[in-house]
Amino acid sequence: MDVTTFLQLPFTKEFKLLAGENGLINQITGINILDNPNATDWLTPGELILTSGYFFKETPSAMANFLAHFDRLNIAAICIKPQIYLTPLPSALLEECNQRGIPLIEIPYGVAFSKILNTVMNLLSNEVNEANQMALDLNSELLEYGLQGKGIEELKGKLERLLGNPILITNGDWSVLTKTIDAVFTPYLKQQQHHQIFDKESFKHLPENFHHSKHPSNFLLNDQTSGTILPVFFNDITYGYMIVFQKNKALTRQDYLALEQTSITIALEIVHQNEKERIQNKVLRDFYRELLFGTHSIEELNTFNIEFDYDIPYTVFIIDFQIANHKEQSLVQQKYEEERMIRKTFAAATFFQHPLFPVIHLFKQGQAIIGLVGRKQANRPNEHLLEVEFFEAFHQYLLADLPKDSFMNFYIGTKQAIENIKESYREAKQILAYQETQKSQIYFARDFYFELFLRQNIQPEAAEVFIEHYLSPLLTWESGSHAYLLETLTVYLNHQLNLATASRDLFIHRNTLRYRIEKIEGLLGYPLDNPRVILSLQLAIKLLEEYQKER
Repeated sequence: MDVTTFLQLPFTKEFKLLAGENGLINQITGINILDNPNATDWLTPGELILTSGYFFKETPSAMANFLAHFDRLNIAAICIKPQIYLTPLPSALLEECNQRGIPLIEIPYGVAFSKILNTVMNLLSNEVNEANQMALDLNSELLEYGLQGKGIEELKGKLERLLGNPILITNGDWSVLTKTIDAVFTPYLKQQQHHQIFDKESFKHLPENFHHSKHPSNFLLNDQTSGTILPVFFNDITYGYMIVFQKNKALTRQDYLALEQTSITIALEIVHQNEKERIQNKVLRDFYRELLFGTHSIEELNTFNIEFDYDIPYTVFIIDFQIANHKEQSLVQQKYEEERMIRKTFAAATFFQHPLFPVIHLFKQGQAIIGLVGRKQANRPNEHLLEVEFFEAFHQYLLADLPKDSFMNFYIGTKQAIENIKESYREAKQILAYQETQKSQIYFARDFYFELFLRQNIQPEAAEVFIEHYLSPLLTWESGSHAYLLETLTVYLNHQLNLATASRDLFIHRNTLRYRIEKIEGLLGYPLDNPRVILSLQLAIKLLEEYQKER
């Protein structure tokens, strides 16, 4: 029974709808009397609330908080006797109900709460008996569908026939999961690279925190189209959404129960598909791990039956991403979000097209993605520029699917023949240490050749001896209360001994900088205008930076 049906009952004909007309399609699943402001935790979704409005009269902010709570619970409607405490009704109450789509109904003087309560409970009990039997039958059917592995497409078709209305099923990012889409949804879809998504901006009103609800919620779109949405929610994870447009008929209580039953089946189907992908990725991961880290020959690698061209050179790269608000989520939700981001990256790589670099291999390693890019054409003079162009295009392509406030970095080795491919991976892994800011960037190993050369050829022990020889007096001084001379020396050398530009960079006066330089020269025991001294100090500072990264 929805609110419209409730208002058409013989004893409610004198009831008056005051606000919240957009919520007349709300389904009534129960009824409750509420006059104690501390009893809101006892309410359940879909209830019709009977009240004198006593708790609305406290303060405007308290009233807004109550209505926000009702909205989160998807309360069907509020029936109020305003004659006692709320005469006249506050305009803010009417505005809030209109905005949130919560019907506010005035009960005429003389109608007892008990009469409304008994009548609605009797009507609902008849519906419950029918609905329970229907739920049992449907649950058996859905279980059979799941065991047969018929997939989300088949489940959607069955549910559309049962409800008599078009349905759209999306994942948690609002990407459409089915191939067949009713034309009624077309105006609200956006093409995003290789897939279609439902435009969230189309919603004019949605209940707060609806994505964690286990019950259907009614919505209103900007063009006044109304419908019902239910999260595909299971085990504290929102796997997606089912969106129903009530195009042909209004939904009944049985329809709402069918949605809830199907939601669990679809969630389990998504989990099943994810597990299949995980197993497939494990086979690929074993092959690529052996290629990059193992000792197998090409003949032994061929036993994996993975399509791979061993005759062309490859560039190895690492994709590292950070998801916004990740630390605020539960461990289960974090794992799901990471896996979803990885699946989206794999899917995007499948659809990404580039004429010069057609071969892209990806596999998951820990919480990162490792990729190999190869091309068959011979080397060209501008080979590096072509590679930069490719990675910038691929990076931008993947960023289009990245959640807001998240970031994704590429760490790219140099191109190597298959026998030296481990070197390309080693380079990509080493430059992970050079991430500068929490924003999406691309790092090329060739841009860090000097740093990688130092790491490869100067061991930490030798670096420490070199640092000690040239910087020991400064480092001893820095351990005291004047921890600024090393920074001053670094900036001064970086500005080629230019007092004016170095002092501006340090935000100090030129005379202050001149005083510090004299202090540094006194501590080191030699002037800073000697080219040999300058080179030695710059190398010592660079080794200190690298050694600190290693430590």
